[in-house]
Amino acid sequence: LREQVSVTDFGASASASPEQNTIAIQKALDANKFVKITSGNTITVNGDLFPRTGCHLLIEAGAKLICDTSRITAFQANNVTLEVHGEIQSINMVITAENIWNILILGYSERGFIDFGGTIATPAYGFKVFGTGKIYGDLPGTTTFDPATWTTTNADMQNLKGIGVWETSRDVH
Repeated sequence: LREQVSVTDFGASASASPEQNTIAIQKALDANKFVKITSGNTITVNGDLFPRTGCHLLIEAGAKLICDTSRITAFQANNVTLEVHGEIQSINMVITAENIWNILILGYSERGFIDFGGTIATPAYGFKVFGTGKIYGDLPGTTTFDPATWTTTNADMQNLKGIGVWETSRDVH
């Protein structure tokens, strides 16, 4: 039987600051394989969250995780599960110099507000995102980005956020 822990066991709560919530949730993710945000909790974070290999993050029905200028990224972590029966919302995603470089030079952005992947040398595998809830942002993703016409005043780059998967070898669901 897997031990399940709630992020509230580590200090995350609706009344805590986004900084405190980010630290609390990351501690839960670092210490446990099965972490949940329980029903009735709306928790805001403003720092990136990094699930580790083998992690299962559950957002229960009636729970909400708000990623304010932040993301959930399982970079070089395998067999990560994101089970969403509540909500995950992205707000205020920032544009960084790295994102501009990727889009203008490479023609794409690796940054979603939920990212899974590895490197060419060590591709990642075994990612699952499922549930009856919803994942959404203030500017949901689009595939119509044109680097030739992009300017710093248009919102096309911000529209690229969503769920990003790159350098994976197999088993993406």
